Amino acid sequence: MGVLVISNQEDETVIAQTDCECMDNGSIRCVQQHVNELRLNLKESLGLEKFVNLGFNSMGEEVACNWTDEEQHFQDIIYSNPISHGKKFWEGLSVEFPTRTRKDLVSYYFNVFIRRFVPNHHWGVLCIRK
Repeated sequence: MGVLVISNQEDETVIAQTDCECMDNGSIRCVQQHVNELRLNLKESLGLEKFVNLGFNSMGEEVACNWTDEEQHFQDIIYSNPISHGKKFWEGLSVEFPTRTRKDLVSYYFNVFIRRFVPNHHWGVLCIRK
């Protein structure tokens, strides 16, 4: 697949290389598997504290783990308040999810909702090709 290069706060470079031998190379399942592997490698390389401090714990599909019971309700609010009709869904989200911070709502919207429910987009892994 390629090489992912990340520089951490101490200017150390973390390099994760993936040589994909999946039967379904490039499929959604394949990409998800390699993203999970790279995420685990990054967590082990940086250590849990740095991983969390850099915000990697609240990126991507991991955000969905904290929303399992509320996902459909979130989606319903977005769709019932379309921007194209002059409606703003952010206020509705804040009212319907009072225990969630604005940061939580924005994080879920961009990391999960957009990726799952906005059609016709290919969401891949950003990497530097060999």
